Amino acid sequence: MLSCFPITIITTQKEPVEQAVSGMKVCSVSVQSERMTFDSSIFNHYETLPVKEIYLYSMKIPYENWGEVKKMEDVITEANPYVEEIVSSYGVSKIKFQLFSFIFSMLVGIYFVFKIVASNKMSKKSFLIVSIIISVLYIVASIFVLNSLPAFLMLLSALSTGILFLIYAIITLINYRLAKW
Repeated sequence: MLSCFPITIITTQKEPVEQAVSGMKVCSVSVQSERMTFDSSIFNHYETLPVKEIYLYSMKIPYENWGEVKKMEDVITEANPYVEEIVSSYGVSKIKFQLFSFIFSMLVGIYFVFKIVASNKMSKKSFLIVSIIISVLYIVASIFVLNSLPAFLMLLSALSTGILFLIYAIITLINYRLAKW
């Protein structure tokens, strides 16, 4: 999902903005141009006053590209400061949520690894049923956590989840073979 952030760019040179816009994902762009005459005492010795084309870009871009747009030279960039503050705080809270979900998946995995130690009162059939239920619950919890992560964290989380599940399966098989029922 692409979340769009509204910005305005004012410039006299169209090419640098067009090049920057072509290299990023853009939700919408509208360009308006207007000819402006610069009336100043500097230009009094000219017969005709200098006329420049001013371009006003109203666009919506992903917030992660806003830093690149602000660094552009020879342009005036503007965004609603209220919206910018909300979007930046949303990004911070999203990172916190992703960190919490990753830690939660690790704790759930470690809990399940310790939970599979067979007790002496458990029968072979109930041990298998509990192992299968725990496996399914762990896989479901992992899928929900992985869906909340961005792509760069998903690989790390999938790797650690897979390792925990492999440890779980090995311990379950060892307990099943060594248990005296």
